[in-house]
Amino acid sequence: MPCAIALGVYSNPDYLKAEFMRLLLIFLMLFSLKGFAVSSEFTAEINQLETQLQQLENDPDSPFIEVYQQALHHIQEVISLREQAQDLRREIETLPQQLEQAKKSTPQSDSELPATNIAEDELQPLLVKTKARLIDLEQSRDELKRTLRDSDKYLLSQREKQSSLEQQLNSSVPATPAATQTTELQKLRDEAFRYKQLALESALEVTELEILALPGRTELALLNQKHLESSIQNYTQWINQAELRLQQANRAAAEKTLSQLDSSETDSNPVLQQALSRNNETAELIRQGLAETEKTALRRKQLEQQLQVIRQTYEAIQLQLDLGLGYTGSEVRKHIQQLPKTLKSTTTQNRLKELRLSQLTLSQPIQPPATEGLSAQQRTKLSELEASLSELTQEQRTLQQKQISELSQLLLIQKQFNLQISDSKALFNKHLLWLPSAEPITAQWPAQILSGSLTVGGELPHLLQPHFDQLASKLSLPISLFLASLAVAIFCRRYLNRRQPLWCKQLGNVSEDHISHTVRPLLYGPLVALPIPLFLYTLGRQLNGDDAPLQNLFYMLALISWLYLTVMQWLQQPYGLLQGQFSLPPSTTSTLKKRLRGLFWVNTPLIAILFLLDLSGSDIVTAGPARLTLLLITIGFTLFWISLRHTASQRLDSVDKSGFWSNISLWIGIIIAFNIAMAGLILWGYTLSASILIGLMFLLVCIGILAYLIFHLGRRWLLIEERKLHFAQALARRAEILSAREEQKDPPPPLQENFIDLQTISEQGTMLLKTVTTLIFLTLAWFTLGWTLPALDVLDTVTLWTTESAEEGVLSLITLKQIVFALAALTITFIAARNLPSLVELLILNYLPLAHGTSFAISTLLKYSLIIIGLISFLNFLGLEWGKLQWLIAAMGVGLGFGLQEIVANFVSGLIILFEKPVRIGDTVTIGGVTGSVSRIQIRATTITDWDRKEVIIPNKTFITDQLINWSLTDAITRVVIPVGVAYGSDTDQVTKLLLQAAEASNNVLSEPEPMAYFLAFGNSTLDFELRTYISSMDMRTRTIHELHLAIDQLFREHNIEVAFPQMDLHLKSNDADKNNDTDDKH
Repeated sequence: MPCAIALGVYSNPDYLKAEFMRLLLIFLMLFSLKGFAVSSEFTAEINQLETQLQQLENDPDSPFIEVYQQALHHIQEVISLREQAQDLRREIETLPQQLEQAKKSTPQSDSELPATNIAEDELQPLLVKTKARLIDLEQSRDELKRTLRDSDKYLLSQREKQSSLEQQLNSSVPATPAATQTTELQKLRDEAFRYKQLALESALEVTELEILALPGRTELALLNQKHLESSIQNYTQWINQAELRLQQANRAAAEKTLSQLDSSETDSNPVLQQALSRNNETAELIRQGLAETEKTALRRKQLEQQLQVIRQTYEAIQLQLDLGLGYTGSEVRKHIQQLPKTLKSTTTQNRLKELRLSQLTLSQPIQPPATEGLSAQQRTKLSELEASLSELTQEQRTLQQKQISELSQLLLIQKQFNLQISDSKALFNKHLLWLPSAEPITAQWPAQILSGSLTVGGELPHLLQPHFDQLASKLSLPISLFLASLAVAIFCRRYLNRRQPLWCKQLGNVSEDHISHTVRPLLYGPLVALPIPLFLYTLGRQLNGDDAPLQNLFYMLALISWLYLTVMQWLQQPYGLLQGQFSLPPSTTSTLKKRLRGLFWVNTPLIAILFLLDLSGSDIVTAGPARLTLLLITIGFTLFWISLRHTASQRLDSVDKSGFWSNISLWIGIIIAFNIAMAGLILWGYTLSASILIGLMFLLVCIGILAYLIFHLGRRWLLIEERKLHFAQALARRAEILSAREEQKDPPPPLQENFIDLQTISEQGTMLLKTVTTLIFLTLAWFTLGWTLPALDVLDTVTLWTTESAEEGVLSLITLKQIVFALAALTITFIAARNLPSLVELLILNYLPLAHGTSFAISTLLKYSLIIIGLISFLNFLGLEWGKLQWLIAAMGVGLGFGLQEIVANFVSGLIILFEKPVRIGDTVTIGGVTGSVSRIQIRATTITDWDRKEVIIPNKTFITDQLINWSLTDAITRVVIPVGVAYGSDTDQVTKLLLQAAEASNNVLSEPEPMAYFLAFGNSTLDFELRTYISSMDMRTRTIHELHLAIDQLFREHNIEVAFPQMDLHLKSNDADKNNDTDDKH
């Protein structure tokens, strides 16, 4: 009976559900019992703190709230950290057992995987599930790899954290001394401090347990990774077998379908022939699709294997770089050299589009053929053909879906392949300047050189023999191209030798000189030098793609020899391009030829030896002979530039040498210092970095030579055009003189050339030419050096100081890279502020309908705007924000109110002058007793050149606050007043006519407004007249007054008009009566 009752009870579903929930609750309580004990230890404190906080809700300004919150936060932190410590203890206890199980366990073998000889309809979904499982395994493996790669960094960070926590515990001081604990707030703060100490101790315990658990975790991860690699390999093999099985099954099914197509029976009816032809075409498309599908699958598998090898190499090198193990320069260079080219996925994408379009076409219904006129047997045959076509179409549609699937996978692999290549190149570009290839030289370096030389001597013959055998059978094309280019070179050389002396003699002769006389030697020079470089380049092309080092040797020799022979052709004396056309001094030409010849025959064999040593790949060769060869190449370049610097004082080009950028000696000195630094890098072991930088410097020098040629070619063209302009003007003047002689007239006056300013044309052309040349140089330099910029990311690891944002409180690191960019921004700013405004004014503003002086105001504002923007960028790179500068600005504001107010007043006045334009460049003004022409307007003061050619500097404030007379502000026309006084009795009408006649005779006096003469007053001694005339500009005022005075004096003399002057009559009276009286008295 009890058993029956028990069976009845346990058969009740509701009872079973309730019992299960009760057992699960008991299990969870037992599992969390220890954690509950930890949390219950602080339950009373938490409840008390929460109660106190609730009581203080009505008093938000109470100082107890912050202390209560801190204490509550520290308690919760202690609970969380102790739970973490318990989990870590359990993990440490179970790690030995897990390691033992991992060592005993074996990965899933092929026998445990499903068989591949099952039906195709069952194998296809199983293949999809297996691929999904493989993806999960690969993700787990990648995660384990990341964990193992970061384990050392994590251990280091945990030890740093442990040290920091110990330091905090040792340096912690209670909030108040024990002797002063009298208030409740002080007691509460001490209690919060105690909770904080508990939190620090718990954090230290967790950190120590993390350090203890890390070795076991790492060992377990290594074992799991090993098992995962084995499982992935087994899954990959099974997937390959399953795909091969499905591929064979698909081909068999397709062949079976195609075999059912009876193409042996023929019928003469065109409808049947058309249907049969369509079926045959569809069958042929299916065969082609099958072959394409197999080819695509094979290509995908090959790419997957290649991608896996590249990825493994990349991860190994990245791990070495992260850990700083060994000298990775050679490994990275070999990895980059072995990288294949980036795949072009456009073909795959286009094929996918074609297949999708074909799918749409196949989904449309087929138009049935016309059956009229067919017999019953023919109709039966046509029905069979239509049924067969339907089956073929369905098979074609299925095959195309498989093709789309394979091509989609191939496209995905191609994208991953290209992305991995980009990542590898980015890794190389980031570390190319910081990768040591060997250890710094020591006393064992001579032994390394000897040992490496012996190694190379034994390896090179075996390494080069297959390449020589390969080239020996492929010499026909290089020799043919060499002979063809040799014929062209001989023809061009003879042509230049015959024509260049004549072209040099025609320089300056307007009717015979032409720009083509310079372009032809410039272009024919590379053709004359082409045969040997073309032969070497073609030899390199004959080698296989796997022979990259040897191919690069031939390419480099071809480039160096072509450049050398071309420059030597241009340096021919005395009628070569540089001396005959660009006026290079003969001594400089001779020195350059001599130095270049020595550099070529010394460094070219060394460069060839360096490439041959690269074939070995041995570390001892890299550290010994290869380093010595690269060092000798660097020394050769250094000696070349040092010897060339002695001749830098002579004129290397016709550019003005007053500028910083045209200082040839300075630039050569920089190149010498660069080569010395490269020699130091080589000795230090950074041979890869040094070789790359030396190559980049070589390319920059070549770009500089190209910019030099472009500048002088453009300058020659400008000179030829200016000479033609002068010649045209001379012809016009000569024609006028001859015409005047024929008409027996006086020679005409000199030709007026005010309509075109020849000097301005030359300045504009020179400025534009310099700008174009600079842009070409910078563009080519960017394409040459742009890929090296990621190498500066390493400078981000060098932290100089830290800054904290005033608003967000975020800590920012100021690194060495930011300092480099800040200095670059400052340099670019001052270069742009110095050159860009004048360039904008010359090339843009002068062609706009702007008022007089507006272009100067715009260019000046542009200059100061560039300076302000550059300074702001400079300060931002240094981590300085407005919130940190506001106190400095406030202090400066106080200082401005006292000592700098005049400077600020002049600065603001300068801005007002630029915007309102009360004075402009070229205006004639009078201010403070100074009259002259405005020559410069700067931000603090304006310069006036008076009539004595003295420059008077006047603060800008004076122009705003004092009285200013601008003689040419809105109208340059000014009035000239000539006062004249004639004697009383003169004919006033005649005087008026003579004054007007004198004004009309002057070429400087304007006819509109017309001159006026007035009889103003009867003076004490004169009849006062005044002649009022107008002139076009202020600079003709003195000359016009002089001419009018001479004309008036001459006319008055001719008409007997006396120019009066003040007269005084003195009357002497004699008193004879008084004299007689005096005589009588004496008697």
